[in-house]
Amino acid sequence: MKVGVCGVGRMGEALAERLMEVGHEVHIWNRTAGRCDPLVAQGAKREPSPAALVEACEATIVIVIDEAAQVGRSAAAAHANLRELTGHGATHNLAI
Repeated sequence: MKVGVCGVGRMGEALAERLMEVGHEVHIWNRTAGRCDPLVAQGAKREPSPAALVEACEATIVIVIDEAAQVGRSAAAAHANLRELTGHGATHNLAI
């Protein structure tokens, strides 16, 4: 399965590594692009934007400090952007 990981900090990096270990094709995006380098070296595919990440994958996991970090704007706009990209309301906010 093509799985996207949006946000490759400590949790996102560990998740992406595990997904690759079990055979998934992993695509990644991070607002600090250099954070993607170790995962790209392990076989992940870097995407140029969150939109490209969602378009390239069957499932996308967003692990960022807050939704605003995902696209550099308000949390409401970030959530609306993901809903628009997926074509339905299949996004869930798990942040506390």
